[in-house]
Amino acid sequence: MYEKKAAKSDNERLIMVFGDSLTYGYGDEKGSGYIDALQTKLNQKHKDEVFRYKNEGIYGLESSGILKQLSDVRISERLDEADYVLVFIGTNDLINSNGGDVNPLRSERIAAGKKVFNENLDTILELVKAENSYAPILLLRLYNPYPDEQKYERIFDQ
Repeated sequence: MYEKKAAKSDNERLIMVFGDSLTYGYGDEKGSGYIDALQTKLNQKHKDEVFRYKNEGIYGLESSGILKQLSDVRISERLDEADYVLVFIGTNDLINSNGGDVNPLRSERIAAGKKVFNENLDTILELVKAENSYAPILLLRLYNPYPDEQKYERIFDQ
């Protein structure tokens, strides 16, 4: 098991969150998105712990943007304090690799974008582990912004 650095306090847990507009809070009336709901649920379920988060979500972010964030010493220093790291990225990579939308689907462009995304994701995981070897890294699957279109579901699943 990994040895953890001294905690902020024995019962305090920090979740560092990286992602795009959904992580940032876009689409939520309060502007906090799923992160606020996650924090509330965790604090309700784990009465003996206090969960807080540092939201590094940016509207329109792609995986290359997280790489840039991780090169910022202000972020990497905070990453070392994290008890958990959550990464929710890739939807913008997919859509932008196809030309900014998904209609029409351009398989060759998506395949090239997927290769770059996977390389970026591998590097993101390496950098996070180098800064913080004990925090579990939670990866969320791509968000499909077109839920009524079954033809797109396969693309987002892959």
